[in-house]
Amino acid sequence: ISPEKRFFDGDCESMIIDSPTGKLGVMARHAPMVAAIANGSITFKVNGEWKTCFTTGGFAEVRPDKTVVNVQIVEWPDEMEARLQEEQKEQTEEQRRQEQSLKEYNESRAAIAREMVRLKTKHSVNVD
Repeated sequence: ISPEKRFFDGDCESMIIDSPTGKLGVMARHAPMVAAIANGSITFKVNGEWKTCFTTGGFAEVRPDKTVVNVQIVEWPDEMEARLQEEQKEQTEEQRRQEQSLKEYNESRAAIAREMVRLKTKHSVNVD
């Protein structure tokens, strides 16, 4: 579970969690415990197939009949790749906007400088 979504709800044979002290293995009907989760991954086995997701820190509450994992962010690898590509696209667009703003700023400064020179020249000509 994350604040954004319920990531997975179903039967799981076992899981391997990245904790601050290393890998933590949890099997079905595990003894009750609470464990911290580190930034990293959770690998879990469903119907004989291992699946891996990426997580940020949180905690896991393990009970004999259920394990509840609470993290800030949880993503499948393909979701993570898509998010990273979107962030890169946004950064590129922001950089372009900043470059355009800088160009416009420099053009404005040049226009003001030209106008100041024009006014000074006009004023010095009218003094005679």
